[in-house]
Amino acid sequence: MPIRDATEVGASDADMVQIPAAAARANCSAVEIVNMLMERRLATVRRLAGERGFMSVLVSPEEVRPLVRLEDHGGLSLRKVEKALGTTTKVVKALLEHGYLPSRIAGNPVNRCPQTIVMQTDLDGFMSRYVTLTGLMRETGVHFRAIAATLGAVGVEPASTPLPSRPHSTSGAGSRPSPSSDGQPDRSRWPADPGPRHRRAGGFFLRARRRSVGEAA
Repeated sequence: MPIRDATEVGASDADMVQIPAAAARANCSAVEIVNMLMERRLATVRRLAGERGFMSVLVSPEEVRPLVRLEDHGGLSLRKVEKALGTTTKVVKALLEHGYLPSRIAGNPVNRCPQTIVMQTDLDGFMSRYVTLTGLMRETGVHFRAIAATLGAVGVEPASTPLPSRPHSTSGAGSRPSPSSDGQPDRSRWPADPGPRHRRAGGFFLRARRRSVGEAA
């Protein structure tokens, strides 16, 4: 609707606000809304009696919002990843930092701010390869302490321990694998192992090792 055709705001126009307020609610700039007005992309425009110029124009944030919304990036927020893995924010961030979970930066469709996301296929791949003690407990019905004891008895240790020590390989508790080009995480930057008390914090076991639980049980 052309601005010159705008009618005065009435009782039924409760959602109509001035351009700065509409920009704040729609997570965009006032300039973008002005451009929409110039291009006649807004169907409903009102005038505020007693005001002149820019501040006299009223628009609906609900009409503006879908016009500035970004295309859905198709990824998962870190909060959704955290819930899917049943772990903490710190563990998820450590998994990303050490390369266990691929991630990327994309614009949030709603607020248009950059955010770190994980693609569903990457999360599915991780979950098919790794599992936590609590995850094994849910899958097998065996208490996680019993699972931990069984795994420890057969020498199986976490393949990754994001908090707070470096990840551990099932090949040995004291080993530090060198960087490789086979897609595995670069473990050269991980700090020294602080001890068994912290070793299981956030630890993920390779699912290939689950057979050891049944064999030893």
